[in-house]
Amino acid sequence: MKKNIPIEEILVVVIEQNDSWLLHRRPDAGLLASMWEFPNVEGKGEEGRRKLQDVLADVGCRIDFEDTPQGTLRHVFSHKIWHMTVLKGHLVSGNLNTKEEWQWLPKDRYTEIPWAGPHGKITAWQ
Repeated sequence: MKKNIPIEEILVVVIEQNDSWLLHRRPDAGLLASMWEFPNVEGKGEEGRRKLQDVLADVGCRIDFEDTPQGTLRHVFSHKIWHMTVLKGHLVSGNLNTKEEWQWLPKDRYTEIPWAGPHGKITAWQ
């Protein structure tokens, strides 16, 4: 009997400034624990964009999105599937709060960190 695997819509934003990417480290426990990822939320369309803006506002950043997605990615786990839409974002104002789980990573150092699942694949698009 085939199991019904839930599909989650994930909206990802790639924000670049001074040859660095804004990244988030996942929690120490759970799925992809302690790995790094581009900012993302569960959601899509305008709802997802609003959620992403809220998450980034919480760490002191205001962004604008480019209209056209960079692409989509499907990542299959044993218990769920992520359908990811990747947008490009631009920092409009703000400075990153000093929260340790949020960092600017120089793009030329991307091989030095553990990437969360498909997020490492997104670096190839940049």
